[in-house]
Amino acid sequence: MKKLATRGAVLTAALALAVMGTAGAADARVGADWVGYGYPNHHNAVTCVQEGINNSPAPYHVTVDGLFGPDTYKGVIAFQKWWNANYEPRLGVDGIVGPETGDDLLGWLGSGCDYYLPTTD
Repeated sequence: MKKLATRGAVLTAALALAVMGTAGAADARVGADWVGYGYPNHHNAVTCVQEGINNSPAPYHVTVDGLFGPDTYKGVIAFQKWWNANYEPRLGVDGIVGPETGDDLLGWLGSGCDYYLPTTD
């Protein structure tokens, strides 16, 4: 009976580790496509960018429609300039959401966007 209890405890511990090990799997995705002119601009990623711009104190508001166009481009630039005026490290002001801009936009978003935006980690 003692062996059975020990096996059960080991199995329970292994299962707990497996569940905890996958809990972070939905975190930010380093390999997510960049967002901007010349990139795939997936609908969900662009929607997250637009919501991040609108949720931040950056002095620009964009329509949340999931389409990357001139308005979203200007919004990304406004966000990058605002970030640079207030925080370090500074971002390149290029209208593109790469890993650094993605990291900073995620601070203004809920957890649903962490899969869609490129990040550094």
